[in-house]
Amino acid sequence: MEFYVPTLKRSVEAQALKQTLLAAEPAATINIDVDQQLVVIHSEASKETFQQIITATGHQTQ
Repeated sequence: MEFYVPTLKRSVEAQALKQTLLAAEPAATINIDVDQQLVVIHSEASKETFQQIITATGHQTQ
């Protein structure tokens, strides 16, 4: 699943977001491209779950 996260601007934010996502779903594979503001997640968990986590960290998703 992919999320466009327009509020993701810096690599420090990306690392913090990745750690938060992995804390919620340790088995997930997560790749974040800060330049494209794109978060790609491979997981058994639902897209809605990750969308809620991303939003809870203060980011917007599209």
